Amino acid sequence: MKSNRAIRRCWTICFITGLLFSVVFVGTAKAGHFPLPVSTGPSCYYSGSFKINGVDGQPGDEVAFFDPDGVLCGLYVLPVGIAGQYGFLHVYPDDTGTPKDEGADPGDPLTVKIWDASAGLEYEGDSVLLTPGLPLGESASSNIPPLWTSENDGFRLNIDTTVHFGDINGDSEINLTDVILVLQIISGIEPAEGIYEEADVNGDDKIGLAEIIYICQVLAGLR
Repeated sequence: MKSNRAIRRCWTICFITGLLFSVVFVGTAKAGHFPLPVSTGPSCYYSGSFKINGVDGQPGDEVAFFDPDGVLCGLYVLPVGIAGQYGFLHVYPDDTGTPKDEGADPGDPLTVKIWDASAGLEYEGDSVLLTPGLPLGESASSNIPPLWTSENDGFRLNIDTTVHFGDINGDSEINLTDVILVLQIISGIEPAEGIYEEADVNGDDKIGLAEIIYICQVLAGLR
Protein backbone atom coordinates (compact mmCIF):
# COMPACT_ATOMS: atom_id res chain seq x y z
CA MET A 1 0.00 0.00 0.00
CA LYS A 2 2.78 2.40 0.90
CA SER A 3 4.50 1.51 -2.34
CA ASN A 4 1.37 2.44 -4.36
CA ARG A 5 1.07 5.76 -2.56
CA ALA A 6 4.72 6.50 -3.25
CA ILE A 7 4.25 5.73 -6.94
CA ARG A 8 1.16 7.96 -7.15
CA ARG A 9 3.02 10.75 -5.36
CA CYS A 10 5.93 10.41 -7.80
CA TRP A 11 3.62 10.60 -10.82
CA THR A 12 1.87 13.65 -9.34
CA ILE A 13 5.19 15.44 -8.86
CA CYS A 14 6.25 14.58 -12.42
CA PHE A 15 2.94 15.87 -13.79
CA ILE A 16 3.17 19.18 -11.90
CA THR A 17 6.82 19.62 -12.91
CA GLY A 18 5.97 19.01 -16.55
CA LEU A 19 3.07 21.44 -16.37
CA LEU A 20 5.24 24.16 -14.85
CA PHE A 21 7.92 23.53 -17.48
CA SER A 22 5.42 23.97 -20.31
CA VAL A 23 3.92 27.12 -18.81
CA VAL A 24 7.26 28.79 -18.13
CA PHE A 25 9.20 27.83 -21.25
CA VAL A 26 6.46 27.68 -23.85
CA GLY A 27 4.91 30.89 -22.53
CA THR A 28 8.26 32.65 -22.66
CA ALA A 29 8.88 31.48 -26.23
CA LYS A 30 5.48 32.74 -27.39
CA ALA A 31 6.09 36.08 -25.68
CA GLY A 32 9.26 36.79 -27.69
CA HIS A 33 9.54 39.46 -30.37
CA PHE A 34 10.88 37.13 -33.07
CA PRO A 35 9.15 33.83 -33.89
CA LEU A 36 10.85 30.55 -33.15
CA PRO A 37 12.94 29.06 -35.98
CA VAL A 38 12.13 25.64 -37.39
CA SER A 39 14.49 23.06 -35.89
CA THR A 40 15.44 21.06 -38.97
CA GLY A 41 18.23 19.02 -37.42
CA PRO A 42 22.01 19.49 -37.31
CA SER A 43 23.01 23.14 -37.06
CA CYS A 44 26.03 25.40 -36.84
CA TYR A 45 26.16 27.66 -33.82
CA TYR A 46 27.29 31.14 -32.82
CA SER A 47 28.29 32.80 -29.57
CA GLY A 48 30.00 36.00 -28.48
CA SER A 49 29.54 39.38 -26.85
CA PHE A 50 26.20 41.14 -27.29
CA LYS A 51 25.80 44.86 -26.76
CA ILE A 52 23.17 47.45 -27.64
CA ASN A 53 24.53 50.96 -28.08
CA GLY A 54 27.74 49.87 -26.40
CA VAL A 55 25.95 48.57 -23.30
CA ASP A 56 25.66 44.89 -22.39
CA GLY A 57 22.51 43.22 -23.71
CA GLN A 58 20.05 42.40 -20.93
CA PRO A 59 17.65 39.52 -20.19
CA GLY A 60 14.81 39.56 -22.71
CA ASP A 61 16.92 41.06 -25.50
CA GLU A 62 17.02 38.91 -28.62
CA VAL A 63 19.47 38.01 -31.40
CA ALA A 64 17.97 36.56 -34.60
CA PHE A 65 19.70 35.11 -37.66
CA PHE A 66 18.10 35.14 -41.12
CA ASP A 67 18.98 33.44 -44.41
CA PRO A 68 19.21 35.40 -47.72
CA ASP A 69 15.46 34.86 -48.31
CA GLY A 70 14.57 36.49 -45.00
CA VAL A 71 13.72 33.21 -43.27
CA LEU A 72 14.47 33.24 -39.55
CA CYS A 73 16.77 30.28 -38.94
CA GLY A 74 18.33 31.04 -35.53
CA LEU A 75 17.23 32.78 -32.34
CA TYR A 76 18.64 33.45 -28.89
CA VAL A 77 16.80 35.25 -26.09
CA LEU A 78 19.03 36.36 -23.21
CA PRO A 79 17.83 34.52 -20.08
CA VAL A 80 17.57 35.96 -16.59
CA GLY A 81 20.98 36.28 -14.97
CA ILE A 82 22.88 36.67 -18.26
CA ALA A 83 24.07 40.00 -19.66
CA GLY A 84 26.42 40.96 -22.46
CA GLN A 85 26.80 37.46 -23.93
CA TYR A 86 24.72 35.28 -26.21
CA GLY A 87 25.00 31.66 -27.29
CA PHE A 88 25.00 28.99 -28.14
CA LEU A 89 22.70 30.26 -30.88
CA HIS A 90 21.89 27.40 -33.26
CA VAL A 91 21.36 28.31 -36.93
CA TYR A 92 19.36 25.68 -38.76
CA PRO A 93 19.59 24.56 -42.39
CA ASP A 94 16.85 24.21 -44.96
CA ASP A 95 15.18 20.81 -45.06
CA THR A 96 15.67 19.80 -48.68
CA GLY A 97 13.04 17.12 -48.30
CA THR A 98 10.22 19.67 -48.09
CA PRO A 99 9.05 22.35 -50.56
CA LYS A 100 9.17 25.00 -47.82
CA ASP A 101 12.24 27.11 -47.09
CA GLU A 102 12.97 26.53 -43.40
CA GLY A 103 16.55 27.81 -43.19
CA ALA A 104 19.96 28.33 -44.72
CA ASP A 105 21.85 26.45 -47.43
CA PRO A 106 25.62 25.81 -47.28
CA GLY A 107 27.53 29.02 -48.00
CA ASP A 108 24.52 31.29 -47.46
CA PRO A 109 25.42 34.70 -45.97
CA LEU A 110 23.44 35.32 -42.81
CA THR A 111 22.01 38.59 -41.56
CA VAL A 112 21.44 39.50 -37.92
CA LYS A 113 18.65 41.49 -36.30
CA ILE A 114 18.47 42.62 -32.68
CA TRP A 115 15.51 43.23 -30.43
CA ASP A 116 16.01 45.68 -27.54
CA ALA A 117 13.32 44.52 -25.12
CA SER A 118 13.53 47.47 -22.71
CA ALA A 119 13.29 50.10 -25.46
CA GLY A 120 10.96 48.12 -27.73
CA LEU A 121 13.26 48.69 -30.70
CA GLU A 122 14.41 46.39 -33.50
CA TYR A 123 17.80 46.96 -35.13
CA GLU A 124 18.77 45.65 -38.56
CA GLY A 125 20.89 46.42 -41.62
CA ASP A 126 23.52 49.11 -41.14
CA SER A 127 22.34 49.61 -37.54
CA VAL A 128 23.88 46.25 -36.58
CA LEU A 129 27.65 45.94 -36.20
CA LEU A 130 29.19 42.47 -36.53
CA THR A 131 32.84 41.80 -35.72
CA PRO A 132 34.76 38.50 -35.51
CA GLY A 133 35.17 37.19 -31.99
CA LEU A 134 38.35 35.61 -30.69
CA PRO A 135 38.47 31.82 -31.13
CA LEU A 136 37.34 29.97 -28.03
CA GLY A 137 37.50 26.22 -27.54
CA GLU A 138 36.20 24.59 -30.71
CA SER A 139 34.65 27.83 -31.98
CA ALA A 140 36.52 29.76 -34.69
CA SER A 141 36.33 33.47 -35.55
CA SER A 142 33.31 34.17 -37.72
CA ASN A 143 33.36 35.46 -41.27
CA ILE A 144 31.77 38.85 -41.87
CA PRO A 145 29.04 38.45 -42.95
CA PRO A 146 28.61 35.12 -41.18
CA LEU A 147 28.15 32.13 -43.50
CA TRP A 148 26.16 28.98 -42.90
CA THR A 149 28.47 25.99 -43.00
CA SER A 150 28.30 22.33 -42.18
CA GLU A 151 26.63 20.97 -39.10
CA ASN A 152 28.19 21.33 -35.65
CA ASP A 153 30.60 24.10 -36.71
CA GLY A 154 30.99 26.77 -34.02
CA PHE A 155 31.82 30.45 -34.54
CA ARG A 156 32.55 33.47 -32.38
CA LEU A 157 30.73 36.61 -33.50
CA ASN A 158 30.45 39.85 -31.51
CA ILE A 159 27.32 41.93 -31.94
CA ASP A 160 26.62 45.60 -31.23
CA THR A 161 24.58 48.41 -32.76
CA THR A 162 26.04 51.37 -34.63
CA VAL A 163 23.55 54.08 -33.71
CA HIS A 164 25.64 55.25 -30.75
CA PHE A 165 28.78 55.82 -32.83
CA GLY A 166 29.41 59.54 -33.16
CA ASP A 167 26.73 60.44 -30.60
CA ILE A 168 29.24 62.32 -28.48
CA ASN A 169 26.80 63.67 -25.88
CA GLY A 170 24.63 60.55 -25.75
CA ASP A 171 21.36 62.29 -26.64
CA SER A 172 20.48 59.64 -29.28
CA GLU A 173 21.06 62.14 -32.10
CA ILE A 174 24.05 62.77 -34.36
CA ASN A 175 24.25 66.44 -35.35
CA LEU A 176 26.50 69.52 -35.39
CA THR A 177 26.50 69.64 -31.60
CA ASP A 178 28.54 66.44 -31.64
CA VAL A 179 31.00 67.99 -34.12
CA ILE A 180 31.45 71.02 -31.86
CA LEU A 181 32.06 68.80 -28.84
CA VAL A 182 34.76 66.84 -30.70
CA LEU A 183 36.44 70.08 -31.83
CA GLN A 184 36.47 71.27 -28.22
CA ILE A 185 38.10 68.02 -27.12
CA ILE A 186 40.74 68.24 -29.85
CA SER A 187 41.44 71.87 -28.91
CA GLY A 188 41.89 70.97 -25.26
CA ILE A 189 38.71 72.73 -24.17
CA GLU A 190 36.70 71.01 -21.47
CA PRO A 191 33.22 70.38 -22.94
CA ALA A 192 30.29 71.75 -20.96
CA GLU A 193 28.40 68.51 -21.58
CA GLY A 194 29.38 65.04 -20.50
CA ILE A 195 31.02 62.80 -23.10
CA TYR A 196 29.49 59.44 -24.05
CA GLU A 197 32.58 57.21 -24.28
CA GLU A 198 30.73 54.56 -26.30
CA ALA A 199 30.57 57.09 -29.19
CA ASP A 200 34.13 56.05 -30.13
CA VAL A 201 33.81 54.84 -33.74
CA ASN A 202 37.06 52.90 -34.22
CA GLY A 203 37.78 51.41 -30.82
CA ASP A 204 40.90 53.47 -30.07
CA ASP A 205 39.43 54.78 -26.80
CA LYS A 206 39.76 58.36 -28.07
CA ILE A 207 37.35 61.01 -29.32
CA GLY A 208 38.96 62.89 -32.19
CA LEU A 209 39.31 63.18 -35.95
CA ALA A 210 37.84 59.73 -36.71
CA GLU A 211 34.62 60.74 -34.96
CA ILE A 212 34.40 64.04 -36.88
CA ILE A 213 34.78 62.19 -40.20
CA TYR A 214 32.14 59.66 -39.17
CA ILE A 215 29.68 62.34 -38.02
CA CYS A 216 30.13 64.34 -41.23
CA GLN A 217 29.49 61.19 -43.27
CA VAL A 218 26.30 60.57 -41.32
CA LEU A 219 25.12 64.17 -41.80
CA ALA A 220 25.92 63.96 -45.52
CA GLY A 221 23.88 60.79 -45.85
CA LEU A 222 26.90 58.63 -46.69
CA ARG A 223 26.19 56.39 -43.70
